[in-house]
Amino acid sequence: MCVTGILYVLLIYFVGIKNKGIIYNIQIIKYSILIPLLLIAFITDLKKKIIPNRLSLTIFEIGLIFVFIYGTFNINLAINMILGMVIGGCIFLLIAILGKVFSKKEAMGLGDIKLTIGLGLFFGAMNITIISILSFFIAAIVSIFLLVTKRKKMSDYIAFAPFIVIASFLIIFIPSDIITEILLNIFSFVTYL
Repeated sequence: MCVTGILYVLLIYFVGIKNKGIIYNIQIIKYSILIPLLLIAFITDLKKKIIPNRLSLTIFEIGLIFVFIYGTFNINLAINMILGMVIGGCIFLLIAILGKVFSKKEAMGLGDIKLTIGLGLFFGAMNITIISILSFFIAAIVSIFLLVTKRKKMSDYIAFAPFIVIASFLIIFIPSDIITEILLNIFSFVTYL
C-alpha cells in the first residue's frame, strides 16, 4: 500500500497534471492504471514464479484501448505503440528460442513474453527496447550479486518479471534520453576495458 502511494506521488511529480483537459493528461492516466498492474506482476512472479495470463491479458487489453485513444488524435503514436508490442514480444521470444536451443532449458518464460507484449503497447517501440536492455542489465547485476554471495546457485531459476517491472518504472519516471545516454556510457566503458 505504501509503495503504491509513493509511486503515485512520484508519478504526479515527474509526469505532472495539466490543466488543459483530459487528452493532455492521457499519459498520467495511462501510467496510473499501469502502476498497480506492474506491482502485481512483480509480486506474483517473485513469490510464485508465474505471471498470471489474466494479468498479461488485462495489460494488453488496456494497452489496446490507449492505442485507440492515441490513434484518434495522432496516428503515428498509435503505430509506434503497435510496433512496441511487436518489438517487445519479438525480443523476448527470440531470447526464449535461443535459450532453449543453446542451453536445452527454458531461458525465458512465456509469461515474460506476454508481459512485454502488453507493455509494448503502453511504452512504444523505443521505450520497450530500452526496457528490455535495462531489465537484462539489472538482472545481470542482481544475478552476479546473488551468485557471489552464494544466495543462488547457477542452476536456480530467477524470476525475470521483477526486472522488467523495475525497468518499466525507470522509463516512467526518468526521461528515456537520459537512460539511453547512461546505458551508452556504461556499454562504451565496458567495451573500452
